[in-house]
Amino acid sequence: MQFNYLPEQSVNAPLIVLLFGMFVIGALFGIFALFGRLLRLRAEKRPPACRSEKGRPPEQHRHRRPDRRPVPAPAQTPVPAAETAKKD
Repeated sequence: MQFNYLPEQSVNAPLIVLLFGMFVIGALFGIFALFGRLLRLRAEKRPPACRSEKGRPPEQHRHRRPDRRPVPAPAQTPVPAAETAKKD
């Protein structure tokens, strides 16, 4: 079958090949059309804390690690030695 896609330009191919080619082109257009929607839905799914750092104080930005230095234990009074049980 002859397929004219531009003036004075055509392709001679079996009808099944032309139909399959148009199907593939349509599928690609559909995938590219949904790609923007997919990105928008993924952005909506993220928690609000991950979306933006605007309006946050610098110590709460994601790229900063929290301070992980060990905290010294409070001073405690020594535990008295346990008394042994009296045997009768």
